Amino acid sequence: MKLKSLFVLLLVSCRTEGNKSTVDTAAVLEEIIDLDGDGFDNREDCDDGNSSINPTAIELCDGIDNNCDGQIDEDVLNTFYVDSDNDGFGNQSESVLACVAEEGFVNNGNDCDDNDATTYPSAPEQCDEVDNDCDGTIDEELQIEWWLDEDGDGFGDPEYFAEGCLAEDGFAPNPDDCDDTDSDVHPDMEEVCDEIDNNCDGEIDEDLTITVYVDADQDGYGDESQFVDVCELVEGYALVGGDCDDIDSSAFPGGVEICDDVDNNCDGVVDEGVGSPGTIWYDDLDQDGYGDDSTGQIGCLGDPGDVSQGGDCDDNDPDNYPTNIEVCDGQ
Repeated sequence: MKLKSLFVLLLVSCRTEGNKSTVDTAAVLEEIIDLDGDGFDNREDCDDGNSSINPTAIELCDGIDNNCDGQIDEDVLNTFYVDSDNDGFGNQSESVLACVAEEGFVNNGNDCDDNDATTYPSAPEQCDEVDNDCDGTIDEELQIEWWLDEDGDGFGDPEYFAEGCLAEDGFAPNPDDCDDTDSDVHPDMEEVCDEIDNNCDGEIDEDLTITVYVDADQDGYGDESQFVDVCELVEGYALVGGDCDDIDSSAFPGGVEICDDVDNNCDGVVDEGVGSPGTIWYDDLDQDGYGDDSTGQIGCLGDPGDVSQGGDCDDNDPDNYPTNIEVCDGQ
């Protein structure tokens, strides 16, 4: 379209050559020439020496009117915010429009306190009565209760506490001590057998005690109906129960049975195999199973050859004894 205009001008200049009014062709050519070859002559091109600058060019953020609309960097400028504390977050109320951020400016205005470098979005909340993370809440989710730790074991007394952001000396962050007067008693303590709840689990000497039985007769066996759980065996107690008579030291499990009208071995039977204290023993000279009544003696066991059945009328004749069959022999 611009070349056609040039030809028209040349043609006009030729036809009017004979007329008195003439056109300066060189001046016309100089006026409409497209020096940068971008398709726009200097009547439309605002910088005919730069082919990237013309009415159809895309506006860039470079301080130049790239599209020749009379405006510079329109709709392409960026907003940058003053970052006084250099924490990477700017002041919403102080900003500039520019292509590139200068030193001390950032591309966001999210700081809630641009004079404090510890205060910005996503900052860790600190116990300082300041909204460090800019979420509108102060000191949230921080320890605010502390319990008196009189024994200094790191565990506090649940009955005495104080409120505050920072712990004072002598306070612990938990109320888990079951005895705040003893530094050897707290939840991290190992349980020992001392009749104390060392680890504060509500049990005393768990899994550490032994069961002992009262051993009144000191025969090594105790009364199973009388027992206690202790840390160690003490005098007057036995580790084994089962005594059937804890006031008689001759009666205990495994004892030797003797003729004393006592269950010496605690098997439930008295004087088994050894007679009884009231047995009468007789001499049985003729060994017929019946003894001479005149020789009777009381005891648990008789002498060798003695029998517990008397009534023999002739202890020298084995054919004469009670229950024998009578024969016709003059006896």
